[in-house]
Amino acid sequence: MSFSKSSVQVELDRFLKSLKESPFSFETISRSAFTQSRKKLHPSAFIELASEQLNSFQSKAPNKKTWKGYRPIAIDGSTLNLPNSSEIKNHFGSTCNQFEEMSLAKCSFAYDVCNELIIDARISSYKSCEKDLAVEHLSKLNPLSDILIFDRGYPALWLMGLLQLKGFKFCFPSKFCLERCFSHEQERR
Repeated sequence: MSFSKSSVQVELDRFLKSLKESPFSFETISRSAFTQSRKKLHPSAFIELASEQLNSFQSKAPNKKTWKGYRPIAIDGSTLNLPNSSEIKNHFGSTCNQFEEMSLAKCSFAYDVCNELIIDARISSYKSCEKDLAVEHLSKLNPLSDILIFDRGYPALWLMGLLQLKGFKFCFPSKFCLERCFSHEQERR
């Protein structure tokens, strides 16, 4: 949580040193104990922490940055390499290259550009569509105050229609938008 690039043990030692005066101090924590405890963390803990951070910012931040009165929200996704376990492969999916089978997932983020905050994050199976994940972000966004900014892989007429129907202002890269939308329309005919 301190964004350090030190080893786990060095970070644990620093953390314990900072707690010396605390009633919760420990003499030492081994890397193995830390790793075993980390495995017991439920993923919902991170979702709750992120939600609390966002709620705290929304209610207590004295100066929320905007662009011309709007909150620019960048939406983008990526593919994640995950640890290779059968449980993870079964849940998220996998693919093979010439050397090995790899566990993969798709992730998507709605990011407040001005305030540098993740508003919503999603992780899904490797076969998921980034556009569908983007649609899932809409429930966390406000069509009156947010302008959605998409990357070149997102332009689709159905997505533009949905965004307009829900009242969102949005931006797709124009060259890619026109070329892609028209090529998809011709493919459908």
